[in-house]
Amino acid sequence: FRSIWRDKIRPSDLRPGEWKRPDVRAAIADREIVFEIQLSYTFLSEVLRRDAFYRDEHVHILWIFREFQPHREVVRDEFFHNRRNIFVLDAEAERETIRRGRLTLRCYYQTPTLTDDAISEKWGSRYVHLNDITYPEPEYRPYYRDFDLARFRLLRLALVRSIMRWGRARRARRD
Repeated sequence: FRSIWRDKIRPSDLRPGEWKRPDVRAAIADREIVFEIQLSYTFLSEVLRRDAFYRDEHVHILWIFREFQPHREVVRDEFFHNRRNIFVLDAEAERETIRRGRLTLRCYYQTPTLTDDAISEKWGSRYVHLNDITYPEPEYRPYYRDFDLARFRLLRLALVRSIMRWGRARRARRD
């Protein structure tokens, strides 16, 4: 970390008078990151407002939860808006942070799998450091695993397999 600020106002560089107060704000290498720690429910409309503000300001926003509860609406909302990734700083991740000497989050993610022609999802998780995470632009929503890209690749593979089966069946009918 080059600099860290806790509970400090982040003024807009684009719109004078607008600002947000992230839980933690940091400058890491050449990027600015804000950490929003979700201890209580935040309405989706507010999450989207914060996302838009930081995206417009070219600031990466990382939503962090205290525990992984996939049945909670706020977790599901974040999950689907963040390429099926959820970052958690629970007691185990805190112990890993202390043991490793750097911020360590547990990332829960879904991975698509292709069985026959059906795509399903399976859960996975692992400890990640900030340098394990991808920081996409212009979305400014960091993620560890890109579910959308993996799903697209599987859909393409399923389509190719389907076309090949169709071609074989067509040739077999002619023979």
